[in-house]
This record gives sequence, C-alpha cells and structure tokens, in this order.
Amino acid sequence: SPYKSMKALLLCYTLKKATPTQRTALQRELFGYKDYSNKGQYTYQRNGKLAGISYIRPTKSDIIIKEEDEPKVRKVLHQFNISLKTYKIQINQAEFAR
Repeated sequence: SPYKSMKALLLCYTLKKATPTQRTALQRELFGYKDYSNKGQYTYQRNGKLAGISYIRPTKSDIIIKEEDEPKVRKVLHQFNISLKTYKIQINQAEFAR
C-alpha cells in the first residue's frame, strides 16, 4: 500500500520522581487493567483513558498519538507529577490502522 503520511505527536514522559504507587496509578489510568474479584473467579477489563484513542507505544514511557487526541491525553498526564516532552512527527497512517 502507498505510504500516506500524517501528523502525530510523540509524548515522552518520565516517572523518576513518582512513587511506585503513583506509577501504577498512571499506567492504570492511561492503559486500563484487569480487575480480579472473588479470589480470581471473575475478571473484568477496566478500560483506561486511552481506550477510545488510537495510539502506539514504542517504549514503556513513550506514546505516539494523533494530534487531535492531544488535549485528552495531556489532561490525564498532567494529573500526575511527571515531566513531559512533546515532539511533532510525521508517521505512516497505516501504523494507526493496526
């Protein structure tokens, strides 16, 4: 298929100053988690804030999102005490189709 370029944002965040509890809270808030109840008899997938957003996660602390989704993601990230760097990038549109 032909290469179709689109604008995206690379968000790089660091959790160095965060406690392990804060790190877990952020990961759960963004990406969701599996919830177990009744001693593991039932499992529920709890969706994170990125559930309705197309994103790529090249490493544990990097997220590539579409430009229009930035306010939603930034809002979540700013609730936590993290340092954030944002880079405007061009990416193949097919990357988000996965």
